[in-house]
Amino acid sequence: MRPYCGTHFSASACLRAAGQREEGPVLTQRQGTIVTAALLTALFAAAHPVLDPDTFWHLAVGREVFCRRTLFFDDPFSFSHSTLWINAQWLSEPLVYLVADHLGLIGLELIALVLKVIIFLLVTAAMDAPPLTRAWLTLSSAVVAYPVIAGARPQLLSYLSLAVVSLWVHRTRQGHRSRPDWMPLLFLLWANIHSFYPIGLALLTVVVLGDRINKRLGWRPILPDDLWRRLATVLIVCCLSCFVTPYGPASFRQVVRNVVQSAGLPIEEWQPLARSGHAVSVFLSLLLVLWVASASLTEKKPDAVELAIGFFTTLSALSGIRMVGLWSILMAPFLAEHIRFWTEKRQPDPRSLLSRSFAPVSLFLTVLILTVKSSPAAYLRAERATYPAKASAVVSQRVALTEPVRCLTLYHWGGYVAWKLYPLVRIFVDGRADYYPKKVMQEYLEMTGGGPRWRRLLERYQVNAVLLPPRYPLISLLKQDNDWKEAFRDRVSVLFIRRSERDASK
Repeated sequence: MRPYCGTHFSASACLRAAGQREEGPVLTQRQGTIVTAALLTALFAAAHPVLDPDTFWHLAVGREVFCRRTLFFDDPFSFSHSTLWINAQWLSEPLVYLVADHLGLIGLELIALVLKVIIFLLVTAAMDAPPLTRAWLTLSSAVVAYPVIAGARPQLLSYLSLAVVSLWVHRTRQGHRSRPDWMPLLFLLWANIHSFYPIGLALLTVVVLGDRINKRLGWRPILPDDLWRRLATVLIVCCLSCFVTPYGPASFRQVVRNVVQSAGLPIEEWQPLARSGHAVSVFLSLLLVLWVASASLTEKKPDAVELAIGFFTTLSALSGIRMVGLWSILMAPFLAEHIRFWTEKRQPDPRSLLSRSFAPVSLFLTVLILTVKSSPAAYLRAERATYPAKASAVVSQRVALTEPVRCLTLYHWGGYVAWKLYPLVRIFVDGRADYYPKKVMQEYLEMTGGGPRWRRLLERYQVNAVLLPPRYPLISLLKQDNDWKEAFRDRVSVLFIRRSERDASK
């Protein structure tokens, strides 16, 4: 059994305290970091281009902020709910637009790829385990988070902020003394770049309260009293700093509304993991079993902080696919502490041929994947296979600029159409589920699904264009309706225009 070293259960800390040399592990750690970075890059580059649907409405909003020179304007993209949108990521969207404007969407995705790698390298740095354990566990965690962290979206900045806070928490619990005075500034920025900042506040709250439970029950690790008091004070200041936004407290209310309303809609990323049947549930289940088994069978037992974070992240992941990334970022360092008892005596010799070949092979694989996947041709193929690129070109060419186009399109296509065709076309809804009233979202589902009121709803909203995939029930109904004319069809999309607007479609 390893001895405790102060308040931290760490062999490396004890070795440093005793003045012993760690030349081998230093070399192995360097190799592990290189291999991990290379494999993470290869993993995220393998899906390039991602073309996340939310990326496009973020771009459209960022462009509009630059054009209007203000944050306070009624939403110009939608005709179903044109009112002031409380935009929790107002600071990040203009940055996303600037990057895309100067480097193109491929450049934006490559920067997003770098951010993803940095996020999981921070997760690696938070682990107290041998380098090989860090490498494979970090890669496994990245695979679990892959479906929700793949896109070029402002939420990557939230994951980055969360990884920074998590790194400080774990290193502090490992015995490293670092003051948390910088955190209020981080949360001030975080509250203006994305809506996930309450999760960071929840993490700090769990650490503050869980540490006192540890002290009462005699569990380890325990923060020094002076550091605990400073962290509790910093947490209060962080909470106050989150209200410093252009919208004031209304921004926080919008964040809460986003979670409550989106969770009740049939949107894939908010669906419960078990109900969705998503492949990521298998990988998450394996890590969950590994965490429970290692925490039960190894000498290092979970404390109050680990149990609380484990319960919160597991419940969040099971309640919505979008929250799976939280488990990967917050729980991987805890899992590493338990697994090291099984693996640390089986680490390869850093001087062995196999160990020395890891880095060059990983780097070669990474360069090969980046070269193949990061091409304009690959991006164009992915765009045409995923979005109504050809139909959008037809609309822009054949619809008269004097005619206002009120287009009912797919929820996941709304941002793309707004980015490509605004101000020529206004859409019914896009990916901002928190912005639209629940009634509007329900009516969207009823229209696209060919519900009993589909004709009445189209007339009430004065919809004169419908752009949906061929398989949607509304497409079959419009094909049999004399008031509508099919203007374009391919494998991806079908465009219908109301016959009263037929002159505009010539």
